[in-house]
Amino acid sequence: MTRSRCSTRWSGARFARFGSSEQTRRRACRTLPVARWGLERAELVIVQDAYYPTETTRFAHVVLPGALNLEQEGTFTNSDRTISLLERVVEPPGDARPDWEWVQDVAQAMGFGAAFDCSSAGAIFREMAMMTRGRPNDQTGVDYERLRAEGPQRWPHPHTGAPRVLHEGHVFATPSGKARLFARPYVAPEEQPDARYPLVLTTGRVEAHWHTRTKTGNVERLNRIDPAPYLAMSPEDARELGLVEGARVFVKSRRGEARTVVRVTRDIGPGVVFMPMHWNDLWEAGASVNEVTTSATDPLSMEPALKRCAVAVEPFG
Repeated sequence: MTRSRCSTRWSGARFARFGSSEQTRRRACRTLPVARWGLERAELVIVQDAYYPTETTRFAHVVLPGALNLEQEGTFTNSDRTISLLERVVEPPGDARPDWEWVQDVAQAMGFGAAFDCSSAGAIFREMAMMTRGRPNDQTGVDYERLRAEGPQRWPHPHTGAPRVLHEGHVFATPSGKARLFARPYVAPEEQPDARYPLVLTTGRVEAHWHTRTKTGNVERLNRIDPAPYLAMSPEDARELGLVEGARVFVKSRRGEARTVVRVTRDIGPGVVFMPMHWNDLWEAGASVNEVTTSATDPLSMEPALKRCAVAVEPFG
């Protein structure tokens, strides 16, 4: 792998992208079938993660063990703009290292040492902060030393004594001085139910688990609350399809199929089914709802429409 030739996928982006493909529609990997297609064909797959195994490490040629948040220094910025310093509590085990160290070492080995010569996580934060000068999120007055001495800081923070509230004292050019909010015109989802796929599938989270269960899946108490994946369905839809509680089913869409069990509940209305997003192939083949989700995206943000698609439910086994 050299600076002039690098056909590589290094996992870390929220939605994987590949430098070349047979079809343009495959360039952004928003569903599992397309993600597998790209990972299987990538010349080199590097996975940098604090957990093993994962779905992605199955495709990896190289696995770099990352450090958890309690095993490294870093900052956490909340949605209210508060920057908090996270200190290292324990040393990372074995060969595990902070992500920035792995990235820097690989970059230096590829000949980019001049751009990757940071000495610490604090130095990286300081470089980032200096790039915010004069911007709405100005953080030039914040560094690790200040965070250690004074505690969490809220941006904008260009200097000591900066206002704690963004746009404090600002009013809008309206008679009341308040903002006027206007609803955007409704745009129907790209994919609608039809005779072949008559149900609307929505996805989401459950109380006991987080993301793909890398942490919560190892907690016995949480697994007692939500022990396995399922498809929530109304009693009316279950009767129409001849399904009962615990029945094994295929959930099929235009893109693929998932396998799970039925949970009959009045918490969901007729015509709609729900499947949580936490389980994947590490549980069993076809357990992930993203086998069937749509690849439609928002035209501006490119956020995929993972929360709604048309499906059919069929018994198996």
